[in-house]
Amino acid sequence: SATTYTRKKFPVSSTTSTTTTYQIPTTSFDPVAQAVLKLLPDPNQSGTLNYGGWTGNPLLDPNLYTAKIDHALSQKQHLAAVYVRTIIPRTTIGTPLAGPLGENSYQVVASHTGRINYNWMISPSLLNNAAFGFDRFTNINLPEDTTSTYADQIHFPGSSYYFPEFTFTNGYTTMAATANSLDVENDFYYKDHLLWQVRNHTITVGGEYRRMQYNDRSPYNYSGNYGFDSLETGNPQSQSGTGDGFAAFLLGQVNSGTITQPLPVYGRKSYWGFFAQDDYRVTSRLTLNLGLRFEWQPPAVEAHDRTSIVSLTTPNPAANNLPGALVFAGDKPLGIGSRTLFPSNYSNLGPRFGFAYSATSKIVVRGAYGIYRSEE
Repeated sequence: SATTYTRKKFPVSSTTSTTTTYQIPTTSFDPVAQAVLKLLPDPNQSGTLNYGGWTGNPLLDPNLYTAKIDHALSQKQHLAAVYVRTIIPRTTIGTPLAGPLGENSYQVVASHTGRINYNWMISPSLLNNAAFGFDRFTNINLPEDTTSTYADQIHFPGSSYYFPEFTFTNGYTTMAATANSLDVENDFYYKDHLLWQVRNHTITVGGEYRRMQYNDRSPYNYSGNYGFDSLETGNPQSQSGTGDGFAAFLLGQVNSGTITQPLPVYGRKSYWGFFAQDDYRVTSRLTLNLGLRFEWQPPAVEAHDRTSIVSLTTPNPAANNLPGALVFAGDKPLGIGSRTLFPSNYSNLGPRFGFAYSATSKIVVRGAYGIYRSEE
């Protein structure tokens, strides 16, 4: 009926003065559960969590390669370049379960770093320095076992690219909760400084430009998560203290399921900075440092304009045009006609002031003031 639930009990396995244990017949096991059970190792300890073993990270074995060149183009010009390559593999044993059931992952963090530096003495009082840099960082973190046919082998096709993740209530260890992501970051840098020595002034002017690319693919391949709860095998009239998550798994009674598809995100941001500074030697005992820096960082964008925010001023047609609606970057009519969702800020001026005063032959008094901004 609408208010009465009936659930047939399984055969009694054992009884005590306080507890009755029921056993699910193997003929009632779900085909997926039967296939997964064949992959479980035999118990090596007592209790509900009856299998133990070593977990953690084996010894890291990083590789580092470095190359450097210094070349004097002439008496006034010098060129230097350096390249660094790092590869750091890491295996993580998350749970003692072996094979595809364990929370075991294989991660490789790697980088390319390059720098080019050029110095030019234009005159005895005029020096220019230009520098270019490039960094590429990659972080791929995948299951240790990347076999893509397990879902078919356990009669659960399409459930996950790698072995599907199974979670349980009642304290059972999660199966196959492994990493599944790829992150790639590219950074470009260019700086140019001009130093000019004139009488008691050392004047420095320059600027820099940075371009950052953040490429995230998580999950790397589609992944499935399936949860099993005590609700499916518990007493419908009184759930507390009844039922078992692993019993629900044996019966194929899924409580929740999620398949997450890869959605690559390609973030892009840039930075501009310009400065001028004068180190002015007023007297043999007093030097002043006077400078000003201007910084501009345009709002970040996504390479394919796949970003959105809630605008508190945009009329919402689904709410009688009251203000407050989700807006999207990109071309109209779907987007707002702009790749950025926030206005640019051109007010990032940073004054600098410092001094050094020789009070005596043994005492120097120094002080400084400045406004500095961290990267947004």
